[in-house]
Amino acid sequence: MKFLPINNLIEINRVVSSAILSWQLSKRVYRLSVEQLSYQLEDLEDHVFIGGYLGEQLLGVIIWAKYPSQLPDGTRVRYLHGLYVSQEHQGCLAGSRLLEYSVSETIRSCIHALSLKAWRRSEAFFLRNYFVPLIIGEHGDDQLYPKLLVRYLVENKK
Repeated sequence: MKFLPINNLIEINRVVSSAILSWQLSKRVYRLSVEQLSYQLEDLEDHVFIGGYLGEQLLGVIIWAKYPSQLPDGTRVRYLHGLYVSQEHQGCLAGSRLLEYSVSETIRSCIHALSLKAWRRSEAFFLRNYFVPLIIGEHGDDQLYPKLLVRYLVENKK
């Protein structure tokens, strides 16, 4: 699998739409979800889009915020905005490979963590890939939807 920057919104949104098909939503909820999760021209200004390709075929897209932020403990963090794999390529490690590519790029950028908001359907995937729930404040609410997860990339962070 090769990883390349992508800015073709038609191709990006095709992958997003295909990925959402696997969520087993009603037709109406699917239509509304695709509309809400599709990327627009202005998103190219604030986000990095990386495509995962097998030959010339785009299998998936990972999107992260262009600029890092900080966790409450001061750790520099890169926010993952989305990880989408076409329905026909899910379960074939494309998502894991895209995620590991983002880990490598994050470490190379001297950023020490990745964070994201995981929907219930994808939470297990991220937990298997070394993300842990991030509890902010005194009271953690396990019912929060989506759940904020973080993956620390340096050894002194757990």
